[in-house]
Amino acid sequence: MIETYQKSPLMENDDSGRCRTLPEFLTKLAASHGDHAADQQKLNALLAESRLDELRRALGAEFLAAMPEEERNAHLLEAKATFVARAGGWEAVAAMGEDERTTRELVCIHELQEWLFQCVWDTMSDEEKRSYEELPWARCGLHKDLNIAKGGQ
Repeated sequence: MIETYQKSPLMENDDSGRCRTLPEFLTKLAASHGDHAADQQKLNALLAESRLDELRRALGAEFLAAMPEEERNAHLLEAKATFVARAGGWEAVAAMGEDERTTRELVCIHELQEWLFQCVWDTMSDEEKRSYEELPWARCGLHKDLNIAKGGQ
């Protein structure tokens, strides 16, 4: 899907610099389309779940960036302390390779972003939550045998 988007006029006209990666694409995804087959139902459910996961991270990152610097730094220091504790101390961190250290730090940052998202999520109305949780699905109006996209007759 992201490859198709990247080759489309939509991408060419996207001045915001967003939707250049799969996570960015998922946060902008507004609906999906497919026929009424079970595999399309599963795909829509998977897209909805993946979209909500990416929205948690993206909105958590936005909340973090919007915080006053002092508060943001306190949260980042706490995430760093969690990373160091999980690693087994500063000596263990120093012994890690750069890739492993970066990966583990990102896990802690993502957990912080998701926690921040959850704090805001808990204050949202049910209607606001639904707008994030639901991924409208436009189903096929044709009979399965006539659906040429699936190789019908």
